[in-house]
Amino acid sequence: MDENTPHGLQKQDDTLANDRKAKLKMQAMIAIGVVLGIVAIVAILVFLVVDPARTANIRDIIIIMVAFVSVLIGALLAVLVFQLQMLIVLLRNEIKPLITTAQQTAQTVRGTTEFVSENLAAPTIKVASFFAGVRGVSQAIRTKANKTLKR
Repeated sequence: MDENTPHGLQKQDDTLANDRKAKLKMQAMIAIGVVLGIVAIVAILVFLVVDPARTANIRDIIIIMVAFVSVLIGALLAVLVFQLQMLIVLLRNEIKPLITTAQQTAQTVRGTTEFVSENLAAPTIKVASFFAGVRGVSQAIRTKANKTLKR
C-alpha cells in the first residue's frame, strides 16, 4: 500500500485483508471445535468403560428420553395430519364454488360475445361493406367521367 494507490483500491485491499483474517479465524475456530469434540467423545467413552453401572443408568435414561421424544413426534404428526385434513376440506369448500362461478362467468361472456357478434357486429360489417362498395363504385364512375371530360 504505497502512496500512489488510489483511495478506492486501498479500501478494497483492506477489505480483502480483513476477509482473509476472518477466514483464518473461522478455520481456527472450526479446528479447535473439532479437537474439543474428539477429546469430549474420548473422555465420555473412557468414563463409560470405567464405570459399567453408571453406563447402564445413562443408557436407561437415554432410552426413556428417546421413547418420550417418539411419543411427542407421533402426537405432533397426528396434529399435522389433522391440520392437513382441515386444509383439504377448506380448499374443497372454498375453491370448488369459485371454480364453478368462474366457469359460469366464462359461459356468460361466451354467450354475450356470440350475441354481440351475430346481432351487432355482423350487420354493421354488412352495412359498412355495402357503403364501401357504393363509395368505390361512385369513385370509379367519377374517375371515368373525369377522364372522359378531359378528352
